[in-house]
Amino acid sequence: MFEFDNIDLNGTSILEVGSRIVNYNLKADLDKRYKNFMFHGIDIIAGPGVDEVVDICNIDYKTRHYNAIFSITVLEHVFDWRKAINNIKSMLLIGGRVFLIVPSIWDKHNYPIDKWRYSEQNMRDIFADYEIEKIRTMVRIAGKQEGISFRAKKLIEEMVDLTKIEVKGI
Repeated sequence: MFEFDNIDLNGTSILEVGSRIVNYNLKADLDKRYKNFMFHGIDIIAGPGVDEVVDICNIDYKTRHYNAIFSITVLEHVFDWRKAINNIKSMLLIGGRVFLIVPSIWDKHNYPIDKWRYSEQNMRDIFADYEIEKIRTMVRIAGKQEGISFRAKKLIEEMVDLTKIEVKGI
């Protein structure tokens, strides 16, 4: 699902945004690759894989710091994508990496809402303040659904102004 290449996440703190196990278990995948890391999973609904029920848009980001943050097809479901991404950026340590999968062309799937579709250019603009390491379009289901797989490294604390970026609403 993600391209880890030679990234060593041993000894790191990892956050998964949207961790409730539905189709994929990130922690189990990480357990196969790494031996020593601290994992914390958040979601708006309790369930398997969830350590804490909290909305990424309302999280107290000032007390949380992570070396890696993962989010798999979650950012289309938030009410305020700018706040969600700013919170993710605020929790990521300098030198840390963000791993995201976001939909670009996807059937509407309310859970509980479905509001946004992201282009590759959106991801480049949103993370212009990061070093983009990997970005690719993934095609599923006979070309009817596409998503962006994205990995970037945080280099500085300053964040790009997201108010100037428009993401396609649905």
